[in-house]
Amino acid sequence: MEHEILYKPSYAMLRVALRPGDKLLAEAGAMMGMSAHVSVKTGLAGRHGKRGNPLFRLFGFFWRLLAAFARKMLGGESFFINTYSVDDANGEVLLAPTMSGDILHHRLENGALTVQGGSFLAASEGVEIKAVYAGLWGFLSGEGLFMLRCTGTGDLWFNAYGAIVEQEVDGEFIVDTGHFVAMDSRLSYHVKSVGGLKSMMFSGEGLVMSIHGKGKLYTQTRSLGGLVGWVRPLLPM
Repeated sequence: MEHEILYKPSYAMLRVALRPGDKLLAEAGAMMGMSAHVSVKTGLAGRHGKRGNPLFRLFGFFWRLLAAFARKMLGGESFFINTYSVDDANGEVLLAPTMSGDILHHRLENGALTVQGGSFLAASEGVEIKAVYAGLWGFLSGEGLFMLRCTGTGDLWFNAYGAIVEQEVDGEFIVDTGHFVAMDSRLSYHVKSVGGLKSMMFSGEGLVMSIHGKGKLYTQTRSLGGLVGWVRPLLPM
């Protein structure tokens, strides 16, 4: 699926070229523009149930409903996913994240990528997106109880607040929870505090993610929590 990312890294926009037979799954509300003949179908986020047996279809619907609810309430993503396609002629779709920042393309080859809630932008049809439990420490750190696990073979696009930094981890690497974006399946993490109680209260760091293993890690150069903390004192009482 041909694509182009424009206006990086501050105000990135994604342009995806569609050919007959292509299907693009995108976060609801991310569409900036599209060709007039592109069709859009809106459905529940989550895996589609098995076809054929009505019982499997019914179970699949409720499973997708539960998965979509988990993403919306606990993963920072929309309850619905839009599917864009064309029938006879080529077309294009323009997508833009809600927050200003960067967009990155990641090609999955029967692999997996864990993405923070709120960073999923779009994927090709071969990618499955589901919510995975991040643990209580993930909730306390501000990352949410759930993250998104993207698996399969296809194209994946995710966004961040600020520029996206890609790096190789070999061993252990510490990341502030507000700057984490994504990591591949070879890496694992746990959340811990920086130093003792005094450091947590006065260092401005609080909780961090200790990333372990050997693989790719993606971080963002700005923190949404930091922006909220900067704006809050300026708001009228």
